[in-house]
Amino acid sequence: MRSVIRKPDADGLIPLEEEIFNVEQLVGIYKLRYAESVYISFHKQGDTNEMRILPHTLTTLVENGLKHGEIHDANHPFFIQLIISDDTILFETHNKKRIGPKELSHGIGMKFLRAHLNTVYENCYNLSINEDDTFYAAELVIAIKEKVAVAVDS
Repeated sequence: MRSVIRKPDADGLIPLEEEIFNVEQLVGIYKLRYAESVYISFHKQGDTNEMRILPHTLTTLVENGLKHGEIHDANHPFFIQLIISDDTILFETHNKKRIGPKELSHGIGMKFLRAHLNTVYENCYNLSINEDDTFYAAELVIAIKEKVAVAVDS
């Protein structure tokens, strides 16, 4: 909740470590809510090196998987992976789609995310979505510029 009311810094960004913390907190809330009967795997690799990122970039993708994915299937856990290198941030989610009644969705979260990525990162990011009848996968790659995952010049 704090991340929603906290204003980003003057550059419109937040520390990448804060965004990672928010993802971890969100996953933790779901584990508490369902008394550990959820299957979520979050792998991190690399050092944030004080990098900065647009707020809610990673959490939007995680929220999408938690809302629409089948997180109670031990054979198909909700997979989240973050790989940080010197020149890119790679963030992936992969989940089995929920069978049965679906939560009402207008696609606002993904539209919001794409609009903000286009505004801030322009041609220095790639968001690809792959889905079929059973699985949904998102892959976001953001180019790094001077410890800041941003493409527009100030």
